[in-house]
Order: sequence, then C-alpha cells, then structure tokens
Amino acid sequence: MLNTNRRSFLDRWGRWTLSLGVGAWMLPAHGVNAKKPNPGQPPEVLTPSSDLQWLANQGELVVGFVSQDDVPFFYEKGSETVGLEVELAKRFARSINLPLRIDRSATTYQEIVDLVADKKIHIGVHSTPTFKRVQKVSFSHAYSKMPHSLILNRVELAKLSNGSRVETVLRQFSGTMGILANSAWDEFANENFPKAKVIGFPSWEDVADAVFSGRVICGYRNEFYTRKILKSNPSRALSLKIVSFSDLSHDYSFAVSHDNKILKELLNEFVSHRPGQLHMDELLRSLV
Repeated sequence: MLNTNRRSFLDRWGRWTLSLGVGAWMLPAHGVNAKKPNPGQPPEVLTPSSDLQWLANQGELVVGFVSQDDVPFFYEKGSETVGLEVELAKRFARSINLPLRIDRSATTYQEIVDLVADKKIHIGVHSTPTFKRVQKVSFSHAYSKMPHSLILNRVELAKLSNGSRVETVLRQFSGTMGILANSAWDEFANENFPKAKVIGFPSWEDVADAVFSGRVICGYRNEFYTRKILKSNPSRALSLKIVSFSDLSHDYSFAVSHDNKILKELLNEFVSHRPGQLHMDELLRSLV
C-alpha cells in the first residue's frame, strides 16, 4: 500500500543538491508548485537546473502507451485505460504531485521512443533499451526483468533438428522465427540468432497462431509472453514447447528524453522500491 504520508519525490529532491558527472545541479525547492503552461509561450530549453521546474510547469505528466491493448500491462476497460503498468504510472505521478494523462497515439513501440525523443510525451512505458534506441532516448533502471524465451512447434523443430541435440540446433538456429514487428525483438533476433529467417507480425497473437500452424518454427519474446500462450490455450501444450535463456534478460524500463535527466533519476528512485516493480508471478496471476 502506498504511504500517503511520505513526501513526494519532487518535495524531497527539491531540497537536495544532486552531484552528477562533473558538476552539481541545484534543484528548485518550489518544484512541486505546478503551473499551467502559457499556450502562447514556447517551452523553455531544458537545462540541468531547469528540467525539474519545466516538468512541474507542464501541469501534468504525459505517459505514452501503444494503441493496441496488451493484457495485463495496459488495456481498455470501458472508457478507461487500466492495467499493471498503468498503475505504476499512476503511483509515480502521485509521487511527484502531478495529474497523469495517458497518450495512446503510438501504434508501435518504436513510435513511443520517437514521441519521447520529440518531447511530445514525458515518459514511454513498456519500453526496452536497445543499442539503437539509447542513441535517441534515455532509459530508467528496469522495473521488470524477464528471460528471453522461444515458443517452438514440436513437429517443425524435430524436422529441423533431424536427430541433433535441441541445444545445438537452437545455438545455431537457422529456421523461421516470428517476432512482434517494429519492436525491440527485431534487433534482439538479428543479434542473438543471426542465421534465423525473421518474420515480423502485427501482434503476438499472430505470432502464436503462426507457430501453432507451423508457418514459423518458433516465436521469440520474453518468458511471460511464451508462457501466456500456453496459459491462455492449455491444449496447445501438446504441440508447442517453451525454451528460456537464463543468460539473456529482457528489461522493461521507462523511456525519457536525454534532456530530462532529473526525471530519469526520479524514475530510478521509484523503481528501486517494491511499488515501482513488476514480477513474473504477479503478471501470471493477473491472467487468471
């Protein structure tokens, strides 16, 4: 339960001097006094000493989710967007004394990164750091970590293996692999399975159907999503097999503008405590 007697992050940080890099940044003690922006005044250029006040002056915290529902993380219920990551965003917004506005204009996770880079939203949620993305935006510490995982068609895998050990076949995987298009998994697939024939699909449900039908040999995402397929359709366990990789971790982080360094530090503080984290067991329980 959230302790409502705790001082907000802005209130506490507003009284500190934060030393980062080569200099000390003085944070304004009046950062919690949010003012409505003047529509006729262009936004000020962010600097280390002004970015926290700039955020307060917006009068709201704008958080981006993609338009396609992803239960249990974020989804429409009636006229409201709800879900476990929505609750994370709400808790963080309350911690910095700003009302939350959810933006679902992005259709892909890459568009979320672009909106953050263009400063059209303050935070991108359900975001995964990759080498290409960190050149455009910054990422907080991870609020959830899950192993990389494959869901495989047993019959098609046996054909590809042709008697070889499964571990050997997967290390040198050269078959067809389904991923979520325009997501971090395109980069992960090319990096971790360079010989695979990667096919992008518009949704994870489409990937699951393609694996089940044998159109592709496997689907590649994190373990929650591979387990979600079998939890949603237990009868498919006869045809499908899950393999996870303990040495490959998929991180969910908050994406923020490179300029907004103090917001990133606030998010890092937030996710360092239990109310700012999501765990596998919690996610699976929410599917019941």
